[in-house]
Amino acid sequence: MKRDTFFHRYYRVQKAMAEMAELELAAVREEEALVAQRLEAIRTARQTAGDDMQWTAESPRGAWWRQWADYLARLDAEARAAEERLRAVSALAAEKQAAAIAAYQRAKVWETWVQRLRASARWQQSRDEQRQADELAMLRHATGGRRS
Repeated sequence: MKRDTFFHRYYRVQKAMAEMAELELAAVREEEALVAQRLEAIRTARQTAGDDMQWTAESPRGAWWRQWADYLARLDAEARAAEERLRAVSALAAEKQAAAIAAYQRAKVWETWVQRLRASARWQQSRDEQRQADELAMLRHATGGRRS
């Protein structure tokens, strides 16, 4: 019984592709979590800075004020960039999840084919063994149990 048929090979390829898709999805999900954490840190920093705006509004508006305003503008820009990155990574995660599901489904289809082939091969082998046993029994009966 030859086990390494096209179906077996293609099933192993599909299974490996499904595993690869799962790994890619895990990497994208990890990146998504990191981007979300960074965005939360930026928002917290901006919120904290926003809470201090009353204090800075009362201070003299010199060079320090401009640096503070630049810092706040930079935080706002980083927050917008992080939000955009989070949207992009979330969309990529959705695509990778769909790809992983499709790859898994393809692997399951090929696994079914391989199981059917194995069952068919086992049935064929048992049928061949039974036929050989029947032929041997008929031969023994015909020769009266003597071996030729």
